[in-house]
Amino acid sequence: MKLELSKEQYENLIKMLSITSWILDVLEDADAEDGDYDQEIEQMRDLEQYILSKHEDFQANESVVFEPELGSYIVTQEVEDFVVPILEVYEDYFFWEELANRMVARDLVDKYGEKKVSHLDPLDRMELEEEFYNKYHEEFFQNGLKRLHIQS
Repeated sequence: MKLELSKEQYENLIKMLSITSWILDVLEDADAEDGDYDQEIEQMRDLEQYILSKHEDFQANESVVFEPELGSYIVTQEVEDFVVPILEVYEDYFFWEELANRMVARDLVDKYGEKKVSHLDPLDRMELEEEFYNKYHEEFFQNGLKRLHIQS
């Protein structure tokens, strides 16, 4: 199978790989003890290196360079400068969503009990979660972390 890409498509693929690489970095850190994903991560890293190694075929030297000290291809600062703001938006959004979702799950169990919650129909559970979710979404939108405190 042969995949043909324009220079623009290749450069967009490089940006996508850079985003993916950041996620793999997090997964590697989180999975360091278990190693459950080591083989898959290695295969993805190998594929990343293969795709980056083709940069000269696409005249994309402004996007990818070979770093002799690392013995691998890396994206340039120009690509990083494009990708970092995207990742910051993603991380910010994910933080607030995950915080709200975890607090909703906690509150649902506190109000209805773990046994009842675990046996709820998914649609019924979503309906019950909505009240809590809306409360947290509004709170975080209005106040961020200002009113979030740990009680002793």
